[in-house]
Amino acid sequence: MIKLATLSRASVYPGSLSKRFQYADDGERQYVVKTAKFSTRQKTRIHLLSDTSGNDYGFVALSISSFDQSYNRPSIVIDYIFTSHQYRGRKFPELDNTTVFEYLFEFTLRSALSLQEIVPLRFIALQPAHDRLAAYYQRIGFSFIDTSGWMFMKL
Repeated sequence: MIKLATLSRASVYPGSLSKRFQYADDGERQYVVKTAKFSTRQKTRIHLLSDTSGNDYGFVALSISSFDQSYNRPSIVIDYIFTSHQYRGRKFPELDNTTVFEYLFEFTLRSALSLQEIVPLRFIALQPAHDRLAAYYQRIGFSFIDTSGWMFMKL
């Protein structure tokens, strides 16, 4: 059974979290370590997708930002959305026949919409880890609003 669990600040150890996954390159591993360090400082919250057999599929790290002094872009921020290398592109029946990325993104969207009922949230924001990802994010509804490199999806 695959399930999503929110990791507490006390349970996140950058070295041990990074050992749970397989990577395409060392840059990915370093970014996982960096994200875990942010989590220990309560700058992001990590939601880990794993199963009862001890397999870790990926995670999404989320935070909140307004992006500017005028508070025109209150956003839930995808600090990092990561799928372990061996699971990329695979659809899982346990995840309603979606990929790990799709499942984690849907969780983020549901969370943002739920939070929007409580606070004035307007966007989901992310900064693509690679330039080649920008086109993918545009296909699912994100766009660049300015030249900052951040992409936004209006809720």
